Amino acid sequence: MLAEAEARAPLEPCRLEPVLFDFADTQLKPEAREALERLSRCLLRQPTLRLGLVGHCDARGTESLNVNLGEGRALTVAGFLESLGVPRERLEVDTRGTERPVCQERTEACYARSRRVELIPVAR
Repeated sequence: MLAEAEARAPLEPCRLEPVLFDFADTQLKPEAREALERLSRCLLRQPTLRLGLVGHCDARGTESLNVNLGEGRALTVAGFLESLGVPRERLEVDTRGTERPVCQERTEACYARSRRVELIPVAR
């Protein structure tokens, strides 16, 4: 009876929080892994939801380096979600390099917020 009630209950929206990275790094932090594990469980309950994974960098370094770094970050997130059972065809990888910073201040706090992968719902 509980399983039937759960099956009929409306699905909670998946929390699409940005995944943050260290300077010049594509490795997932422990807190990012935990958030992506929660997200993967939600995605597996909602098989029609597709995500765009958009990699971003802070303002330091050359644009070509940052475009590649942003793509590497997005690919890292995609690979981790795929390892948790999310089909790769539901994930679209993109990069913006330094095009869209979260903030304009040249401070470490601002730089840290700009080094991210944004998770964006994608229409079919």
